[in-house]
Amino acid sequence: MTIDPEDNDAPSIYWDYIKLDHLLGLQEMKTSIADEKIFLTYHQIVELYYSLVLHELNRLIYSEADVDAAFFC
Repeated sequence: MTIDPEDNDAPSIYWDYIKLDHLLGLQEMKTSIADEKIFLTYHQIVELYYSLVLHELNRLIYSEADVDAAFFC
């Protein structure tokens, strides 16, 4: 199955959608330290998580809906 990247109605393949090859290609080892891959993976996950938290906070801050304390319970 071939998907035209210009066709917005085409079904997405999960790996292409999350750009897995590109994401994994960002993990370039710079040293021969055995735990470097663990270090890179952990810190990239943390940065992605921070990005998600900021995204959700912005959705709450700039939301048109009334958000009160009950929203968080």
